[in-house]
Amino acid sequence: MPITYTTLQANPCVRLLGSRAILALSLVGSVGGCSMDRLLQGAKLPADIKDPSAFRTKEGALASYRNAQVSFTNTMGAAAGLNGSRVGAYANASGLLTDEIQYVVAATAAYPVNAASYVDNRSVPEDDMSSTGLTLSTSIHDPFVGLNDVRIAARDAANSLARYAPDAPAAFRAHAYALEAFAQVLLAELYCSGIPLTTLDPETGYTPTRAFSTEEVLRKTLPILDTALVLAADSARIRNLVQIVRARAYLNLGAYDSAALAAREVPIDFTYTLRWENTSLLSSYFTFAPRSNATWMARTMGDRKGTTGLPYVSSGDPRTRARNLSSTIRFPQKFESAGTGALTVASGVEAQLIIAEAELAKGNTGASLNILNALRTTGAFTLQPQQGNPAIVDTTWAVGGGAALFVGHNPALPGMRPLPDPGTPAGRVSLLFEERAYWLYMTGYRQGDMRRLVRQYKRREDQVYPTGRWGPLALTGYGTDVNLPTPVQERVTNQLYTGCINRDA
Repeated sequence: MPITYTTLQANPCVRLLGSRAILALSLVGSVGGCSMDRLLQGAKLPADIKDPSAFRTKEGALASYRNAQVSFTNTMGAAAGLNGSRVGAYANASGLLTDEIQYVVAATAAYPVNAASYVDNRSVPEDDMSSTGLTLSTSIHDPFVGLNDVRIAARDAANSLARYAPDAPAAFRAHAYALEAFAQVLLAELYCSGIPLTTLDPETGYTPTRAFSTEEVLRKTLPILDTALVLAADSARIRNLVQIVRARAYLNLGAYDSAALAAREVPIDFTYTLRWENTSLLSSYFTFAPRSNATWMARTMGDRKGTTGLPYVSSGDPRTRARNLSSTIRFPQKFESAGTGALTVASGVEAQLIIAEAELAKGNTGASLNILNALRTTGAFTLQPQQGNPAIVDTTWAVGGGAALFVGHNPALPGMRPLPDPGTPAGRVSLLFEERAYWLYMTGYRQGDMRRLVRQYKRREDQVYPTGRWGPLALTGYGTDVNLPTPVQERVTNQLYTGCINRDA
């Protein structure tokens, strides 16, 4: 019989390989006692699936390395076709759950109507085994499956490069390990405490795991990054990426000094940017669609979302300029400027923000504020009377180091006035996280930051996450979820996994 995606999903050997199960077959020879014959159940290998032995060459190892990069890029920002109801890519899921973007619900809708709107509403139950709940779980599992794809593909690439392409630059392996660690950090930020870290290896097979707490997942990234740092010695670009991921992991652990130590090595002009080679409007959520809302379907920039959200649009902040695509849909202009879709997911600007937070944690409020202001302006300014109204003088500030995130954008990022000291500890924390939100808007950081505000800074979730009435009719309240549950399918297929440890921040 011909092999199909359905038969693969039903096969116990496949387990939770999700929407990319067929791709996984091209990487696996023997899966924990599941031979290729058993996986195929007597069917012939599809024409578009390569025999695993074909990858056990130098060319195959390099192809595996490329696959890991493509997997990471697509997981972070690829659009889920034209189906605006799906959660889709990681940056999109993070934006929906937080205050960055809002799902545009029909004017007559009283309740969440699909997966994306449930995430926007912060109401994603873990234990709903009804047909509706199972459908919802399937529709929101994209980031979970994608990040695990990245983990598996990146580790496979690192191992294959070491074994079959020993003369390839060591930085290739460092890059693969960095992507594996990055994926684990993102899992810890978006999903509940209690994440399985199942592995799939061509040599040792499929190895399911128990649930690991958020802290355990983060700590498990550090040895991976240690290895990556050694291998990246000859590549400044990959070393910078490794240090940013390391700093992000430490920041999530509340280890501010260690985070700052890693971040200090990263130059302010460093950027690690993902790009989509396919210029189709379906390639990325961040591909500007001037004549169509295809990639931004049913989504709009948040603006004071759920009463607690930041005024990304109404503030007039140049870092979050908006373009009106319709009467209800606003698109982030910074992605329009990038043309066919580009998403910066690690940068020297982020490194400076991490150092600023570490200084604040030590009580060095002046040093922290100086870093924030150096990103906004050099401190130089010019005074120019307004034409036709010379009694009013305009102040133009010279652009600061944060402009590195907006190189090539049109219009260019202007300088911004220095920020005053809020004068209170709580005000300083709020200011720091607001600056992080504006600089790193829609790049996958806001969810981790909001959880940290609850977990590390002891703020109530209803002071941080969108709250109050939801939807155009305001008949529904926001839920209380601050993370997403792992998909129901993981519990069904992994006997060691019993679900989330807790749903706390």
